[in-house]
Amino acid sequence: MSGDIEGWKASSSISAVVMGGALWLKLLPPITDPERLRSSQYQTNGPHHFGYHDQEYDLESPPALGIPANAVKKVRMRIMNLSPVTDAYVFWCAAGQTDFAGAARFTLKADLKEWQEVICHVDDKWGRTIDQIVIRFPFSTPRGDIWIDWLEISDGPQRVPPPRPDLCSDRVVPRIKVPGISQADFREAFKVLDECLVTDVPVYGFPYPVIRPGGGYGVGIYEDWWEIDSSLALAGAKWVNQGFAEDVMRGFGVVQAQNPDGRIDPFGRSAFRGQVGEVSQFPVFFEAAYDVARRTSDQRFSQEIYLTMKRYLDWWLSPVKRDSGTGLVTGVHEETFGEPFDVAIDGLSQTIAPVDDNVHVALGCSLTARIGHYLAAEFKLGEYEKEAQAYDKVFEEIKEAINTYLWSEEDGAYYNFNVKERTQRRRLICSTFEPMRLRMAPPDKVERLLSRLLDPALFNWGKLPMTTLAKTEKDYKEATDEDNGRSWFAGDVWTIRNLPIIAGLEDSGRHDLAAELAWTTVKAFNHNYCELLVPSTGEGHGVRRYAFSASQYIQAIIEHVFGVDYDQMRRTLRVVPRIPVELKGQDLSLCDLMLPSSSGSRLALEMRHGRDGETRIAIEITGQLPEGNLEVLMPRNGRKLQEVVDDQRQALPLIWEAEGLTGVAGVRLPMRSSIRLVFR
Repeated sequence: MSGDIEGWKASSSISAVVMGGALWLKLLPPITDPERLRSSQYQTNGPHHFGYHDQEYDLESPPALGIPANAVKKVRMRIMNLSPVTDAYVFWCAAGQTDFAGAARFTLKADLKEWQEVICHVDDKWGRTIDQIVIRFPFSTPRGDIWIDWLEISDGPQRVPPPRPDLCSDRVVPRIKVPGISQADFREAFKVLDECLVTDVPVYGFPYPVIRPGGGYGVGIYEDWWEIDSSLALAGAKWVNQGFAEDVMRGFGVVQAQNPDGRIDPFGRSAFRGQVGEVSQFPVFFEAAYDVARRTSDQRFSQEIYLTMKRYLDWWLSPVKRDSGTGLVTGVHEETFGEPFDVAIDGLSQTIAPVDDNVHVALGCSLTARIGHYLAAEFKLGEYEKEAQAYDKVFEEIKEAINTYLWSEEDGAYYNFNVKERTQRRRLICSTFEPMRLRMAPPDKVERLLSRLLDPALFNWGKLPMTTLAKTEKDYKEATDEDNGRSWFAGDVWTIRNLPIIAGLEDSGRHDLAAELAWTTVKAFNHNYCELLVPSTGEGHGVRRYAFSASQYIQAIIEHVFGVDYDQMRRTLRVVPRIPVELKGQDLSLCDLMLPSSSGSRLALEMRHGRDGETRIAIEITGQLPEGNLEVLMPRNGRKLQEVVDDQRQALPLIWEAEGLTGVAGVRLPMRSSIRLVFR
């Protein structure tokens, strides 16, 4: 009957009225102040950031329902949802209890102007007699209208859980032999990824299994995905399950499509989902997407990833993020790790151009262009070639802006820049080394950066991996259990801050220094897959089993120490071992490494780098051979490679250049099942 809510009660944050035979719920944001609404924290976290923790969008049933828990398993609703909500909850109270006895999540399609039937699978979660239920919609949602036509509680078949991707079994985890790193330790990193796996999908619009950060981030009914963490988790996961990595990329494409501006939300529960906005997250997505795209055997899927990267990149390059006067990209908290916590949160958008953001967006331009060039050649698409050339041009523009506005000739360092005041923020952060990526920093600037990199008094070189902030800065402070909220900005050690520096050293031809930092990072995080480490002790802090720490530890071993790279686009398997001084004269091996091909190929790699400079490498590929070439290269590190001989002691033709690499030399051969090489 019109106007009869039948004993249900709506919280004060919902306008609820029965009309047209349905219950109309209008979700009312408690904040109307324009300055708060446009703030980065409201766009990320909604009203909760401003102290509204005791309010929710709740619809409460009448009490004393008397539902026998053993007789029902489903809560069904017919809903029309004109809001960005994709996930909501059913809470319940058992007879004789005042607090909630439990909760279950259900999913619905967002902004859909038609009725949909949704099911909350309570299954075996209910117990005793259910006295009352509450339907809760996420309070972070800043807008929307929802109609409920009917609700019923009924029986039904047990929900079949979706299959769990294999990320940690003996069948997929490669075997290693590295002094100081046990196979059990190595496998434990993959177990961390498995522990953080979310399989109850869709989750906040993400329709495929995905990896959450770990610890208390997105647990229980509040499971979620994050742009940073779910992307970085693929650095290790892609080596054991390429199909899983490809599905994660498909999932990012789906959640991106919910936003009309091409933005990827910081995480699933972000407040500004389904509309235009100014806030995303630190854009590590571009490198993760590129790695998946260039390893897939499905060319059409490469095209899908390219379009997702392109839409996201175009948002970063739009006036919402890019300053027209300098050409620099601006960022706020969650998008940069390069500002103190209070500045990063409270600073207005379009103000600070951080070094790390500009390097990663420039990197995104270059990587997106590479895929565009490849697709243009494969599919004969002139449009893609034009787009790729345009992104190459923007890469050069941002590179020039980095060296014009962020570089201090006086200090020999790159600093963040206030684009409104046109001033550098002279605070020495480890991101000062990131412009070594893709040789954005020219050689003369690299030399000056290296003098700072190698000074133990600044960033802890030679002791543990690099600290986030120079130890000489006045606000340097090591984390404690009570205060690690400053950990992205002060005295802590993170894999996410060290892996870009390792890659930058490699890009700049300093493979010797990259080897030392990669090995230091591996040792520090070995069986210590914490969110962050204390620089003075190496003690772990924050989340103890953190997904991207474990993932980047795996990446450091496979891609940087052993130097394995597989690229379907270039049809090349490349091995560039970077052996630190500590491991010279030791036997190393990486066996049973899955290559992402449909034929189930696996790589075995054995090596010994002698102290006399001679290196022996044995390579074996089982299964069907991938198409293309095998490149085996060694860092020159100031030495001239004299010769490379094979199993038959025949000298092979040397190459002194390899695409994307400098400071290496070696051989390029047609792919073969096994070969032994000696580098002298």
